Amino acid sequence: MLSPLRVLVLTHMRPGATPRRWHRLPPLLAGLGWEVLHLPRERWREFIPALVRFRPRAVVAAGPIAFLPALLRRRGLLRSFLVHDWLDDYAENVGSIYGRRLVSGLEGIAVAGADLVTSPSAFRAERARREGKRAVFIPHGVEENFDAVSPRDLPGRSRVGYVGIVNRAKRVDRLIEAARGLDCDLYLVGPAEEQLVRNAPPNAHFLGDVPPRAVAGYVKSFDVAVLTMDNDSCVKMVEYIRARRPIVALAGKAALALKDAEEALIADDLRSALKRLLADAALRASLSAALARRETLTWPEVAERFAREVEEQLRRS
Repeated sequence: MLSPLRVLVLTHMRPGATPRRWHRLPPLLAGLGWEVLHLPRERWREFIPALVRFRPRAVVAAGPIAFLPALLRRRGLLRSFLVHDWLDDYAENVGSIYGRRLVSGLEGIAVAGADLVTSPSAFRAERARREGKRAVFIPHGVEENFDAVSPRDLPGRSRVGYVGIVNRAKRVDRLIEAARGLDCDLYLVGPAEEQLVRNAPPNAHFLGDVPPRAVAGYVKSFDVAVLTMDNDSCVKMVEYIRARRPIVALAGKAALALKDAEEALIADDLRSALKRLLADAALRASLSAALARRETLTWPEVAERFAREVEEQLRRS
């Protein structure tokens, strides 16, 4: 290890929110011997003073705010090694709020200005390589206790499950309607949009938010796990894979990460896909066996891989 490695981390994280990638990684990286100064959203105003005071060897920026250190680099005002953890398609996620053209331009600056691009999306990592960047795929992780957690005893003969925010933006309304009238129980784990709760069929069960370390028990109880969000790199996908749950995914970017009919059923028609998978035990077993061959990491293992990649690139620079 390059010791002591002083690293400034700039993210969009908010205190009290559901723990995400960059809630978890700063303390884990500190545990590996890095000296970490994490500036989440409410501390962004401290960024430039911190560059002078903290004098980081490396800056790690995650999310759209990554444009800021990249812009400083472009103007010759940042000499630290710059890592951009390219988390999402920023223009698609927040373009409707701030303007797609603006966000797309900032995203381009963030990628172009980085010395190293990391991403939980293999697709985005490859896209960065095509743009001439050093890029590494570093997936999301699961809780360290994930494998030790026992399945929850959820009622129902056929249990369909979803983990995450339950709202229209993540297309969960289509899952709720697909399950209406099916011979199954639909379990939705996560905070829910009130209108979806009011209009849901009687076989939909809203379990609300649960502690991160309890999620594994719910996922392991699902006979079929569902992905609705148009994303190829969400945490719930990794959790489903780790638990070897047969997956139905709503058509979109999930096809970039999962092989249709081999690792998941990917479909526009969720209802038909759910009916097919619930009725076919052999297909469920085949999908589960294929997922067992996929590599997944715990969050401490993600931190170790991230640290190893950054330190290796620093040695080369």
